[in-house]
Amino acid sequence: MDHAKLAEAVDSTPLTCLQRVWDLQKSGVLTNNIYLADGAKLGRGLKAIITTTAKDHARADSEAFSKPVGAESVIAYAYGVTGEFDAILIGNFQNIVEYQEVCDGFFDRNENKVRYTAYFISRI
Repeated sequence: MDHAKLAEAVDSTPLTCLQRVWDLQKSGVLTNNIYLADGAKLGRGLKAIITTTAKDHARADSEAFSKPVGAESVIAYAYGVTGEFDAILIGNFQNIVEYQEVCDGFFDRNENKVRYTAYFISRI
């Protein structure tokens, strides 16, 4: 959302809204600017949400999985979570072949991962 739309939404002027955003950034309340790329325009039209379950939850096992995930450019987001799953990844892939290659590397070769499930996004 641009500042003019944000200002309109909060019934303010664009300049006042922009100043408030800057103040929130300076104070540390707003910590990051995030830009979302259109995966399809980048040739990465296959978007997937991948859930994983681990056998063991030792810190070393988690770090052994987290490090390569963080280095993989096709993974846009990776979250360690509580509940039914241990991690949720969101990836942008060129095609199903690339998806499978990435999953083979992360999961099939990682003895600590018990299961992974992919949910392919068909519409937003």
